[in-house]
Amino acid sequence: MKPWDDFLEDWSKIQEILNLIEITKKIDLIENMQDYIFKSRKEDHKKLEEAIMGKRVLTAYERTLEEGIGIGEMNTKLETARKMRDKGFSILEIQEFTGLSDEELNENGIL
Repeated sequence: MKPWDDFLEDWSKIQEILNLIEITKKIDLIENMQDYIFKSRKEDHKKLEEAIMGKRVLTAYERTLEEGIGIGEMNTKLETARKMRDKGFSILEIQEFTGLSDEELNENGIL
């Protein structure tokens, strides 16, 4: 069972690194990594799905997508928030105008 434990430990470290990457790049990278892992690991796919997807906490961005807001709409809100921040709007004004939470702004490097 040691190789499996090593995989889980390494995957946790990878997740920490991925959390530091810009969200659009992060999504592409995660998808490519998951494809590679599913093709190369010998464990049952159910076990891999649990390790990769079932035990991780969704980001605010991912939760928003699950709740039905499309990627385009979310990206538009984030871009608007960045522009507002750059023009000196307060965080409260940005949140009121875009509808984004502290968590969403923070996770996307706007706070």
